[in-house]
Amino acid sequence: MSKPRKKPTLSSSSHHRLSDDVVFDILTRLPVKPIIRFRCVSKSLNSTITDPIFINAHFNLNKAKSLSNNNNGYLLCKTQPVPTSPEADLCTVVCNNDHTLTEISRFKIPFDPFYIIGFFNGIFCLTALDEDRDSLCTKYFGYNCMTCLWNPSIRKFKMLQANNHFDTIGYGFAYHCQNNDLKVLRFLRLVHKGPLWWSFQAEVYTLSTDSWRLVEPLNGLIKSVWRIESNGLFFNGALHYIVYTRHNNFLKKIILCFDVNDEKFREILLPQNYAVKLSPSFDQLAVLKGSLALINFGECAGEDNELHEIWVMRDYGVAESWTQKVVPLLNFKSIFGCMGSDELMISSVRPFSSDRFFLFDLESLNENNLRIEDLGIENISLEHYTTNLTESLVLLDD
Repeated sequence: MSKPRKKPTLSSSSHHRLSDDVVFDILTRLPVKPIIRFRCVSKSLNSTITDPIFINAHFNLNKAKSLSNNNNGYLLCKTQPVPTSPEADLCTVVCNNDHTLTEISRFKIPFDPFYIIGFFNGIFCLTALDEDRDSLCTKYFGYNCMTCLWNPSIRKFKMLQANNHFDTIGYGFAYHCQNNDLKVLRFLRLVHKGPLWWSFQAEVYTLSTDSWRLVEPLNGLIKSVWRIESNGLFFNGALHYIVYTRHNNFLKKIILCFDVNDEKFREILLPQNYAVKLSPSFDQLAVLKGSLALINFGECAGEDNELHEIWVMRDYGVAESWTQKVVPLLNFKSIFGCMGSDELMISSVRPFSSDRFFLFDLESLNENNLRIEDLGIENISLEHYTTNLTESLVLLDD
């Protein structure tokens, strides 16, 4: 991921050819698939294509193109067309502006079940869910529930070697823009004997160094963690978690923030009346129109409708800037993301039927169905949502 000081050069034995800079510029504009084929043309082309400066230049150009696409983002769905097959498909579906869905690509994943921790720079961070030592993940990679980075465009996995003697109970995937690097954060639960049954520690993996290291807790924040309710939401250069901390036998709910730049933990206070007013059912963090948001899924008012509170932090890091909005949602299950407008992508539970997916407008309170069944894909499940799905050559130089 780190940038070299100068561009790679292409060797030449003829004066009647394009310059290195022109060839470099042409290659950066090509899709990933033909670029991979060009690696077989010559050693000089292979050296150029696998150089970090070319990988970064190619990604930045394609990212700009992707951001200009006029759509509402992408759904990542899992499908297994053959019940006896050990491999699952990751199906990419674009959300059109008229609320219809269109499948655009599929990739094979060599193990299942899996969980998508996050997606940046064309890279998925995945972890297996089955901790059975006879699972396919263990047989395929030789490890038990290892986390991996996956670039589907070049069909390459990178297993993240780590000490697995402790329970991993929380993950986070982040992009370090200052160093153009990728990081994975994980929380480990250490079991003890005595009145305190367990404690936590955090480790961070950095792609550029290909190594894990222990994160020093700030003011005992990690040591006081009692439970982690969510995987990390990456926003404003930091990973955010909803956690319970323990102080003198009292539990306190906070938002735990991990700054990717300085690798320090900080605390973000919840709204002042949040814990008193709402039932402690289930919470989720989201990003609404560029602001950190906290959504409670517990019923807070009404007899016939389920009313949920959405808190938005208008001034990041300032607890006094939390503002409240109450919205009605029936049979609510989970949120998969937020569109660029005020629309939440939501799933709800339908009795004796498959889940329903829809877009919920926070201003008009209107619902627009996402007809997953119209894709004509059997055994499909929604796994993740992302605003862009840029191809990249990251991991090619590994």
